[in-house]
Amino acid sequence: MRRAAASAARTPPGRNVWPIALAVQGLTATDAEERGHLLQQLCATHAGTGLMHESFDVDDPTTYTRPWFSWANAMFCEFVLDLAGLRSAPAPVPERSTR
Repeated sequence: MRRAAASAARTPPGRNVWPIALAVQGLTATDAEERGHLLQQLCATHAGTGLMHESFDVDDPTTYTRPWFSWANAMFCEFVLDLAGLRSAPAPVPERSTR
């Protein structure tokens, strides 16, 4: 099971995790245990706001950047919809010409 997350130069160095990265990891993970762990982690790190933040401190999720970050909220919603089997199917890939 993977245990990694992304952060950026504009967030505190080496301390902060991006919820959006955890949500994307959940969307791409194939292991049910990993997906469940990621959901639990995201639900435990909203610092009582009920919203996803841009980033949170790895040891103290009540220390976060951006109290509200719509992109992270949207990706969390996509992840939850996917877990519930309610996410829409991906668009079909167009066939390539054989010419």
